[in-house]
Amino acid sequence: MDHIPSLPKSIKGNTELLIWVDLFSGYVIAKASSSRTAQTIAENYEECVFRRFGASEAIRHDREPGFMSDFFRAFSRIVGQKQRATMAYRPQANGTAERMVQTLTHSLKMYVAEVDQRDWDEYAERLTFAINTAQDRIRGDTPFYLIHGWDPRSTLEATLPVGNTGTRDRDPKSWRYKIQRQYQRARSAVNDRLQAAIQERADRHNEDLEPHEIEVGTQVWLYLDRVKEGYAKKLAHMWHGPFRVADVCGDHAVKLEIAGTPYRLFPIVHISKLKR
Repeated sequence: MDHIPSLPKSIKGNTELLIWVDLFSGYVIAKASSSRTAQTIAENYEECVFRRFGASEAIRHDREPGFMSDFFRAFSRIVGQKQRATMAYRPQANGTAERMVQTLTHSLKMYVAEVDQRDWDEYAERLTFAINTAQDRIRGDTPFYLIHGWDPRSTLEATLPVGNTGTRDRDPKSWRYKIQRQYQRARSAVNDRLQAAIQERADRHNEDLEPHEIEVGTQVWLYLDRVKEGYAKKLAHMWHGPFRVADVCGDHAVKLEIAGTPYRLFPIVHISKLKR
């Protein structure tokens, strides 16, 4: 789950675009919204995701206040889904949704007609259909098929006669059995392809990865790419601190001592954002 914030206010009053992406199939759902409060996020999730597919097994998101609020956590407990927040300043952990944000942003820029871009919400949700029916290079199929078990009819197929449905296809049980077999084969193939892609990506990443020497008590500098309003990013100092390491959380993250500093941030950060 992710969002595109602070978009130009549309004619309908929308300023945000909420995005949900299924990690297995790549299926994307987008919803234009006038705010991103916890209640608005929960209501849009219930309308766009829960009513169509039921509760998610788990939902991954960044540390946006609307996602981290007690209200949204309570909502997740009610529907029985787990919440997994990414580490601070580590967007790669939510890479699928982050890439979809970029894809939709670039697509919207191509389609908006007016200079003031106030019609972006007219296109946003329609663009998801094009994304969901496009062949995915990694998965080897379309997100639409992997979710529904069949391909949507194009406008050309809906206009022109392409053949009659056979008698055996009109029987609900036979049709369900045939679709289920095809669906299971497709999902099994996609699972194998995803596992292979994940392993390949991990192998490439680990080739140049060196074990860090950061220990408890070490002083480190933290890279923050946020800049105060009115400051030029090119001239701003991106390395902040120093912070002292309070704990080592596995091989790739540490917990910083934030108390007593002027910084307000989540203390667990990825080691790629640190230097000694």
